[in-house]
Amino acid sequence: MRVLAIESSCDETGVAIYDSEQGLLSHALYSQIEMHAIYGGVVPELASRDHIRKSIPLIKQALKEANCSLSELTLDKTLRESEFYFPMESASSQKLSQMLTEHRRTGGLLANKTSIVRLPHYQSLKGMMHGFIDLVFEHQGQYFVCDYKSSHLGDHFDDYKKEQLQANIENNYYDLQYLIYSLALHRHLKHSLENYDPAIHFGGIYYFYLRGMTDDEHHKDSGIYYRKILTEELEQLDQIFSGSKPRQVQTVVQESYSE
Repeated sequence: MRVLAIESSCDETGVAIYDSEQGLLSHALYSQIEMHAIYGGVVPELASRDHIRKSIPLIKQALKEANCSLSELTLDKTLRESEFYFPMESASSQKLSQMLTEHRRTGGLLANKTSIVRLPHYQSLKGMMHGFIDLVFEHQGQYFVCDYKSSHLGDHFDDYKKEQLQANIENNYYDLQYLIYSLALHRHLKHSLENYDPAIHFGGIYYFYLRGMTDDEHHKDSGIYYRKILTEELEQLDQIFSGSKPRQVQTVVQESYSE
């Protein structure tokens, strides 16, 4: 399975090609910092036009370096920039804080045993949860959530090891982000995939830090963060956002499969 990852931030455009067996094949990054410097900040109109102008050349560059073409990328097994909605029915921010605390404390060798998460306190969370998932892909019968980050953690590949990535993820509550994304995909698969079993079909989440990724074998996993999401965690999230009521809730995911 090969994934074409495209990320555009305020002033940067990044492209990477990742193979599930071989790791990172190539990546390319373009910065607009110099262009915006004379204005003292990012100019949105200039940024958006430059993203469009640079995206195709960067994709071609990454494909050439990876020695592959678009026809070899199985985009038919991807959902890109998937928009989702699901209802929040008296969800408890306290229970969500407790759940996130436990998630951080059970992270294997990198478990943060002293972490105590305190989210902003609300009596309850009501309304609609709305968001966009950069990429959902299927590989060998499993489904994965993928998000791209252009965050600058340092100038060396050692700054993008899993320990540093996890610290950045926790400091910015990206783990809460990927748990919400995971719940959206979990609910979608419950209604769209026959005989869905999260223990079998839910593969986990990938966060790709484009600045830290490389095809250098000495730093093969640099910039790549993976976390398995347990079935118990998915069920707990489902109950929290359903107001602790174990019931069927439809999640709307706008599908945009590549032809």
